[in-house]
Amino acid sequence: MNTRAPRGRFAALGLLLGLVLALLLPMGPASAYSACTNTAYRSTSPNFYYPVTSSGSSQCEAGIWLASTSYSGVKTLQSALNACYATGLSVDGHYGSRTKAAIEMVQRRHGITVDGGYGPQTRNAMRWPKYYQGRGIGCISFQQTVWGTV
Repeated sequence: MNTRAPRGRFAALGLLLGLVLALLLPMGPASAYSACTNTAYRSTSPNFYYPVTSSGSSQCEAGIWLASTSYSGVKTLQSALNACYATGLSVDGHYGSRTKAAIEMVQRRHGITVDGGYGPQTRNAMRWPKYYQGRGIGCISFQQTVWGTV
């Protein structure tokens, strides 16, 4: 009796089922951080915008899995990438392939893990536009800002 053929079919069926599930299930962050949603927070000193969660935490992530919906947190990120890195992104709030590529460029430039996702490590490494009376006056690091608890 040949038992190899059925095992091979079951293995192929399992592989196919796993592939279908991987493509159909929504993808999210691999860590415990929440998504950078449609909320952006402006600190009082300096006048500075950055992506946050719906509850206001800066400990958030954004990635290609946010591409299907527009989020103001992603718009804030795209605006910062344009202002401080001249990426020429459309500020549409969708974390698509061009936003991912821009984040990868920032990650390479700052010598951090290159995964194309925005999270606390990327937030801390990248430069952010600083505003005074509604006008951009340069770019600063996240650590250069004045924070209570981040």
